[in-house]
Amino acid sequence: QVINSNPVILTVQPIYSLSLQSNQQNIGTIGSKLNFPHVLTNTGNIADSYKITLNQLTNDQFDLENIAVYADRDQNGEPDDNNNLLNNAILNLEAGESVAVVVVGSIP
Repeated sequence: QVINSNPVILTVQPIYSLSLQSNQQNIGTIGSKLNFPHVLTNTGNIADSYKITLNQLTNDQFDLENIAVYADRDQNGEPDDNNNLLNNAILNLEAGESVAVVVVGSIP
């Protein structure tokens, strides 16, 4: 048996959403470099662009020196190389796509 119905038009609105993993603490000695790995994921349903900018907090009691963001394609928590600097770079991610990055800073 076949039942005919009126046509239905469904429109899906774009949803922009992201997740940034992970918030963390690290311990080091004077003069050492610290790595803070993160994974940025486009959790929306549409392609989107992201700009990673680093800022030191003004009311804390400590600042790292020479902070920078690097690509971490193999997700080992280390910069792939010093040429993949992502400071102020635009990252384009499709829906569901992720990129691993590592923030590096030196203890003064």
